[in-house]
Amino acid sequence: MMDDLTLAEAINDPLIQLMLDADGIDRSAFADSLENAKRRYVELGIERLRQERAEQFYRRMDDLLQ
Repeated sequence: MMDDLTLAEAINDPLIQLMLDADGIDRSAFADSLENAKRRYVELGIERLRQERAEQFYRRMDDLLQ
């Protein structure tokens, strides 16, 4: 079974580097793009968790008040 590459592995992967070169993309720009995507993914996950917890809280409050 194959696992996903870590960010460091993706940035340093020779095949990915060949594709970056062919597309004229700088390695540091690629690394920045991956870091930004990771940061946004984490932010969205945290926000989703907050929303879920708020919904659970209000459902419990509704149950208690009925």
